[in-house]
Amino acid sequence: MTTANDFISLPRILEIEVKNYSLFTKGWSYKIKTGLNLFVGANGLGKTTTTNLIIYGIAGYNSDFELSADYFKTKGTRIEEGAGIPSIIIKFEINDLSFSVTRHLGDQGILELSFGNESYTSDEIDNLDEVYEAKVLNETGFSEINDLVFVLKKFLIREEEGNYLLWDDKGFEQSRLIRLLINQGGFERKYASLATQVKTASSKLRDTQYFRSQIKTRLDLYKEDRAKELSKSKSYGNIETVSKLISSTELDIKNLIKKKQEIEINLQHMTDELKSVKSSLIKADSLIDGLSERISAQELKIFHEIYTNEKVLTAVHKLKHYGICIYCNTQPKKSIRDHIVHVVEDGKACPVCDNPLSGETELIERDSKLISGLNKNSEKIEQLRIERQNLSERLNNASRESNELWKDQQEIDEKIRSLTTRLNDYRLKYVNLTENPEKRVTSFDLSISALEEEIAEKDKEIEGYEEIYKKLKKSFDKLNLTQNKTLKNFETELNNIFKSYAQRYFISDCELELATKKPTKSEVKITSFVPKYGGKRRNYPRDCSTSERIILEYMFRLSLLELYQKLSGTKPFLMLETTEGAFDITNTAQLANYLVSVSDANISLLVVSNFSKPDFLAILCKGIQNKKSRFLNFLDFGKLSKNQLKDKDEYLKIVKGLNLK
Repeated sequence: MTTANDFISLPRILEIEVKNYSLFTKGWSYKIKTGLNLFVGANGLGKTTTTNLIIYGIAGYNSDFELSADYFKTKGTRIEEGAGIPSIIIKFEINDLSFSVTRHLGDQGILELSFGNESYTSDEIDNLDEVYEAKVLNETGFSEINDLVFVLKKFLIREEEGNYLLWDDKGFEQSRLIRLLINQGGFERKYASLATQVKTASSKLRDTQYFRSQIKTRLDLYKEDRAKELSKSKSYGNIETVSKLISSTELDIKNLIKKKQEIEINLQHMTDELKSVKSSLIKADSLIDGLSERISAQELKIFHEIYTNEKVLTAVHKLKHYGICIYCNTQPKKSIRDHIVHVVEDGKACPVCDNPLSGETELIERDSKLISGLNKNSEKIEQLRIERQNLSERLNNASRESNELWKDQQEIDEKIRSLTTRLNDYRLKYVNLTENPEKRVTSFDLSISALEEEIAEKDKEIEGYEEIYKKLKKSFDKLNLTQNKTLKNFETELNNIFKSYAQRYFISDCELELATKKPTKSEVKITSFVPKYGGKRRNYPRDCSTSERIILEYMFRLSLLELYQKLSGTKPFLMLETTEGAFDITNTAQLANYLVSVSDANISLLVVSNFSKPDFLAILCKGIQNKKSRFLNFLDFGKLSKNQLKDKDEYLKIVKGLNLK
């Protein structure tokens, strides 16, 4: 028989205060009353963030919370100088002990803490978070802070798209929750510890069995190959046949090795040839580059003297090289041209007045020599280019031949390896044929022996793990029986509360039944509550409509919380971010009236909603007797978007219609 001392002591929130958090336009606070409390706002104003602020305020960051400082920083951070530290202050009580916790909305943890008559700050104590956790665990009775986070996230605070205790993982979370709430003699710690041990033992047993099966598969394959090997050896007939095979194979290998050596010599020759050709190509390229530079210099010099030196730009030069008279721009007869050129070049005199022309004729002679040198260098370059083309062809041919030799060498190496393996096989057969049949061995026997030893070792391991698993499983089954008895003891009382709500606000024949299923996270089947109505047990979410799932989940949580309150004497709280959008007109009214009826219980119920259904809010306001003190309007401090600012008058009109006093 359980007593009030067998239950965990859940926290009851008294007040929330948010300071300097730029998600909101200003700081705000709210004192939570016993009965119904309404948190109402438009989308994106911070309602869901507020649910996470409450969990963070009570439990801080940890692995089960799945949120970090980045979450609150992303939602809103204060960067203005002198704006103050963004923080959440949450006041709550456990049993009769009051707590006040101020946490930084970042990564600084607890800034201030007080409980009873004791007060601390982070400046005074370095390990303030540890002091707080130890005190909370002592007062609640939880084994670790993650258990408190689980109860907050999975039970006491449900976001709009939250979990379903009735169905999640086939009742696994529901089972854990009930074990935590009714923690008789530290039952949940024993259960969780033993469940982990059973899972570990089962995992090791399965892994070892799997490895054994893998080894057994390899062993069977080796045995098949051994049988084939022995069968094949019989087909060789006698020692003489095997001996001939050995000799012929050795000869084949010898010939291949000789051929390989010839290829290696040719490869060395081709390597030398490639080096020589590449060297000649480099030399040819160098000579071509040198001659090209020399030609460029000669052309530049000719250009300079012919086209930039006025002394050279004479009538004789133009007449000799172009056959044109500089004065009349016509072509004189060849005999006239030759005579003038002869007088100038041979006689070194002017053809008109017979005066000497030493300076000009020297330039003309030098031009002729430059042009002659230029032509010779051009011929040399052409010869070098022909030689280079021949070298390139030699290089390509040598590269191609070298590649073919490498390919031949690789093919010979592969043939040698294959023949060597075959030769070893023949030699083994020869040894077997020369000994007694019972002494014959194969290349697989060593591997078979090693694998058989491995299997023997695995069999010992499996035997040990099976013994451990069976022992742990037996103890775990006893705990499950204890858990099932506890559920059976509470089934009637829980159903009485649940059915009273279902008959008024859902379906008259709806009740809870105990069902046994095996969750994916459990090694054994567990028992949990599932709804039944219309003559059918609803084992899975798909067995209900969306609106049915939601109201069934609300009724189950509130019924369980009422039963917990009745048996433990603790005044708990519950926060629901409603999903009334999934309900039609009739069902919306049913949901609202149901939540209002719960306000009569001694529970602090926080309902988080939006303005989408004014009729839903109107019914809820009856549950708070239209009191402003029970209504938190997120329009007062939330940051409205541009579109929401356009609709603000509509929101205010809805609020006004609620007749809050």
